[in-house]
Amino acid sequence: MRILDSNHWVFGMLQTNDRAMTLLDEIDRGETTSAINASIVQEVLAAFAGCVPADHNLPKLTIEHIL
Repeated sequence: MRILDSNHWVFGMLQTNDRAMTLLDEIDRGETTSAINASIVQEVLAAFAGCVPADHNLPKLTIEHIL
């Protein structure tokens, strides 16, 4: 079980930190689990709010992307 702060989630999703990316990959593959609380979800969603123009082709970030 890993307890990750919001920086790991943000940097991992943005692919700007190798360690964060590795941790998220391990979670995605089911090799490890991570606990998360509501404040982390709010911080991560807020970090991405308004980052891209409304006409972008990227999928909308939702809580499912974090969990």
